[in-house]
Amino acid sequence: LTFDNKGFMMSQIFEKIKSDSLVARKNKLVEASLLVTLMSDISMVGKNANRTVTDDDCVAVIKKFLKGVNEVIDKTGSVVAIAEKETLMRYLPAQLTNDEIVGILNRLYAENSNISPGMIMKHFAQNHKGLYDGALLKSIVDRSK
Repeated sequence: LTFDNKGFMMSQIFEKIKSDSLVARKNKLVEASLLVTLMSDISMVGKNANRTVTDDDCVAVIKKFLKGVNEVIDKTGSVVAIAEKETLMRYLPAQLTNDEIVGILNRLYAENSNISPGMIMKHFAQNHKGLYDGALLKSIVDRSK
């Protein structure tokens, strides 16, 4: 674990990006500029909030980057954008699979057969933040009604 100068634990994701960025710059790897930009954007989140960045901050910024990269891939099929997507995906926590989401939903329905879609979304946001694809969850919830 790494701590900042105020004694707060630093984000493990941010530390990994920082370390990989240094290696990429030293070795003049293609992803160096992407990692430097990513690191800078994540740092700004912490500076703007006057606190140390969290893993949740990192995931949010990475997902924002991925959204832009996916748009470029959809429009152009850019090989560079595909490589950037692969690089960014390395820093996201493993996402819940379709079967894992269904298992959690089944447990929620077993506990409360009248649970609303809004309550399900709230449960996932509180208990599985950053670990699921919201569109996938919505489609599974819509099919399970």
